[in-house]
Amino acid sequence: MTEHDSNDPLARDIERINVLRDQGRLTGAEADRLIAVLRGAAPAAEIDADSGAAADATAAAAPMSADEPAVAAPQAPLPPERPTPPTPPAPPAPPTAPTPPTTPATRASRARDDMGVPWLVTEMLAADLVVEAKPGIDTPSLRKPVQDATLEREGDGWRLRYRTEWSNWSIFGGRSGGPDRIEVDVPEGMGVELDVKAGDVTVRGVSHVRGRMLAGDLVIDGASFVDVDKKAGDFEARIRPTAGTQRLVAKAGDLDVVLLPGSDVRVSASVKVGDLRIRGEGFKGSRESQGIGHRQSLTLGAGTAELELRLSAGSMTLKTEA
Repeated sequence: MTEHDSNDPLARDIERINVLRDQGRLTGAEADRLIAVLRGAAPAAEIDADSGAAADATAAAAPMSADEPAVAAPQAPLPPERPTPPTPPAPPAPPTAPTPPTTPATRASRARDDMGVPWLVTEMLAADLVVEAKPGIDTPSLRKPVQDATLEREGDGWRLRYRTEWSNWSIFGGRSGGPDRIEVDVPEGMGVELDVKAGDVTVRGVSHVRGRMLAGDLVIDGASFVDVDKKAGDFEARIRPTAGTQRLVAKAGDLDVVLLPGSDVRVSASVKVGDLRIRGEGFKGSRESQGIGHRQSLTLGAGTAELELRLSAGSMTLKTEA
């Protein structure tokens, strides 16, 4: 079976990524990384964790070198001259459940569990997505049917799944000339959790947005709570934080954040390599800095909410809107 066999789900996913690379939607490095994840050569934990825990685990599991000298076993102690009564063994400690690894998704879930927000989870390999909150509706719905897109209820929330069928795809142009565009309306008060590998995403009028993206442009407009981790591509957020601990994290690209009127937040902004610009009125703290490596703490209003903005490489702009 070849990588282009239309009956092989892995081959279809790899071909879709190659289509996006040919169209200039993904760089060669981004495409190679996604393909490695799909094949299992690069575990998801390796992409999500910045601490290098996967490498540490590999080193810990490495066998001892054959040239390393063996350590002699200790000699058994001499028996006591007089027998002593045996000491009863201590009762075994109760088993402790292993602690699962912390990821951006679990951090977001823990931060959001107490708010009682129903979620729409968007599980997509690659597509353009628009999600918009609409008054007067009770359940999310697709504005128009899209082949291979399903919207199903899960517990108190919903899940949007999208996987392409490849029989109608061409490596030169994709199906119908490019990626599908999926448009979803959600009720007011429903949150959106992103699980997107590649594509352009717009979330408009939704109060709570969390999750992660690997590649593509992301626009969030009107949210009051955000917890998003993004790897590559431009990131625009027009938000109104007033409570809780929030975060926007990006690896590479531009991060533009607008704090809407009514925001009440203490901001911690950092850029490892690139520019950091502060614009607008009402901030207490530094106004602007440029160069390599910057960190600033700013307050807007009383600073009730906490917002972490972190960018590894690129340009960050933080401003207020009158």
